[in-house]
Amino acid sequence: MKNVDFNWFEKFYGKKNPGKFHLILSIPNGGCNYGPKVIYNDGSEDLYAVMGCCVADSTGQPSYSKGIAQIVIHEYNHSFCNPLIDANYNAMEPASVKIFKPLKNKLSLQAYSAPKTMEYENLVRACVIRYYLRNGVDENMLKYQVAGEFANGFIWIDKLVNLLGVYEKNRDKYPTLNDFMPEIVKFESTLSPKKIIREIKASTPKIVSISIPDKSKAVDPAITEITLTFDRPMSFKNGVSYGKQGKKCFPEFSDKKSKWDEKTKKQWTFYIKLEPDKDYSMSFPSQFFYDVNYYSLDKTYYLDFRTRKQ
Repeated sequence: MKNVDFNWFEKFYGKKNPGKFHLILSIPNGGCNYGPKVIYNDGSEDLYAVMGCCVADSTGQPSYSKGIAQIVIHEYNHSFCNPLIDANYNAMEPASVKIFKPLKNKLSLQAYSAPKTMEYENLVRACVIRYYLRNGVDENMLKYQVAGEFANGFIWIDKLVNLLGVYEKNRDKYPTLNDFMPEIVKFESTLSPKKIIREIKASTPKIVSISIPDKSKAVDPAITEITLTFDRPMSFKNGVSYGKQGKKCFPEFSDKKSKWDEKTKKQWTFYIKLEPDKDYSMSFPSQFFYDVNYYSLDKTYYLDFRTRKQ
């Protein structure tokens, strides 16, 4: 908490005496976090970040990583953003419904099952990025954050972040973010979600081949490596996870360290130990791989195969 810039909230939103900030550690919440607030009859407010916990240390005690600060900042922003969306949602609703429709499945899996909820999250996430731009985030981290939100289904987050930059540069005209909300409403009404989705899909990396084709039935058990080939240069983040058949079909890995083709950055090889006449199943999650512009894979890829008898 000592690294959270609490003064930013008043400066950014233009709301004087925004209230008292409180942090609640709520272990029964599991991985869920919330950002409620209480408004009293005298107009004063208490703002809360209610943080769940799903990780324990070696002694069984709740454990939080350094990255928890970003989630705390996110939850506090809800106390400011949600009322702004509530006050303007009648004007936003037609565009909001149009944007939500093609993203419903992806957003609903994250518990954002209505257009208005999407709007809460979209504004909060854009404001969090503006917070970090004010507090020292570099250009690469900005790209990473924006690309990550694209993958989450917030398809015009980059445009909203830039629009909030216009707000920050014109505070004489827009003393508060509430004063700027009509500009956000107007801009959102001009968006074509289908066009934006096409543009994002064209920007996301893809796996074009795997050295063992999916659903192969007679793979040589003497094979010791698998190579993924991508359609563009990638960063060096990588990983393999359980596939459709679960842990029982996950391969054993050799001690040899996986590697990227350092020249092209388009091929990643990892090393395995196979047995004859056995089913294998693994996946390459989209969030495990990023290209050099910080876009994650277009989807999670799966690989299932069976080795031949010896």
